[in-house]
Amino acid sequence: MRGRICGSFCSRNSHIRIHAQYTLPWKEANLRHAWLTYIGLLLVLGCRKRDESSSPEPSSLKEVIDVLRMAQGSRPPSSPEVGVPGVPETYAGMKPGDVLLEVKGVRVETSDHYHLEMMRYPRGFHVPVKVLREGREVLLSVTQSGSRHLPEPRSTKLPRVLSGSALEKAGVRSGDTILAVDGHPVFTDCQMLERIRDLGGREVLLLTRRQTGDSFRGPGFETTLRIPAKPTRRFPDDANLIEPVIGATVRDGPADGILREGDWILQINDERVESWQSVKRIVEAAIDPPRTLRFDIDREGDRKSFEITPTYGESGRGIIGVGIRPSRRFAVVTPDSYWAGTGLRSGDVLLSVEGREEELSIRTVLDHPFADGQESLRIKVEHLDGSRETLVLSPPIFQDADLGALGIEVVNGRLKPH
Repeated sequence: MRGRICGSFCSRNSHIRIHAQYTLPWKEANLRHAWLTYIGLLLVLGCRKRDESSSPEPSSLKEVIDVLRMAQGSRPPSSPEVGVPGVPETYAGMKPGDVLLEVKGVRVETSDHYHLEMMRYPRGFHVPVKVLREGREVLLSVTQSGSRHLPEPRSTKLPRVLSGSALEKAGVRSGDTILAVDGHPVFTDCQMLERIRDLGGREVLLLTRRQTGDSFRGPGFETTLRIPAKPTRRFPDDANLIEPVIGATVRDGPADGILREGDWILQINDERVESWQSVKRIVEAAIDPPRTLRFDIDREGDRKSFEITPTYGESGRGIIGVGIRPSRRFAVVTPDSYWAGTGLRSGDVLLSVEGREEELSIRTVLDHPFADGQESLRIKVEHLDGSRETLVLSPPIFQDADLGALGIEVVNGRLKPH
């Protein structure tokens, strides 16, 4: 499955789908399952307002957290390096790559430890949080906002590098962390894979860090290698084809409680919106620093206006935590695009794909997986004048990165845990 834009999947062709672009380090289901355990732990540690004398030893607390994580079937213990700041943290100025140091004077060793420390304070309390950024300490004031304080840790550590792969031959080992791809810093596995996937057949420079002992830090080194290529027949993703209509919203995301399913985005600030590409471009850019955007929407015939401030997504770009409502109408077919060359027109309605008429949307076409030997896709559309036409779409062949030959194992668009 290809990636999504403003609020979710992270494989390449990001087009907003609800899942984990704005999310938490644990899947929400696991978090709910773990909630009673968290409450129990907080009761043991003491939920009263923190003072220096009542704080447990950080090392013993870290051991408790690690046990809880494994008991809940979650990922291995996290580091204090931030991959994706939470919403309150983003608004306080926290950035990907920051290292969590202290919460109101108490040293924290993991993002989970940070979460537990934040849970000690009442909602609305401004908690001083110290982070390390590019070698200097930065003090932030994070507003306590309930249980949302779950910055996702850096996730670019390679659990396993396959034997005989391009990475292994270049000197990269299992457990090494990728810090940058061709000079572009990466903080999440989604961001890293998105960078690599388009580089098939090209020579790239990787900045890598090797962990030493128990410290997440270690010596960095540069590696140059050619990314193995795999010819892939697929459609070019184009957010211009998607109507700017809201699907579901992510719980506790920036748009939660503001936008609703079915809202049609008409304008953002002073820019008219005709397709999801406009939403994607504006929202993704409004993140460093986070900038409040005015959304004018049509809700069941009434025009309404709301202000929303984006947060960081796993791509490192801004998101508002919404999904796209599936639609059969092609919003905008831009001139000189691949899609214009197929005979498709703006406003066309998708009627069938290879004779199938049920459960269709524009993404059915965009995400179509081409099996070996299949070279085209037959679709039927209805034009604005009411005429119907069958189009035979023959997608180009891209030189995508061959992740297996590179030495990376991927499951559902994420690095496979070892």
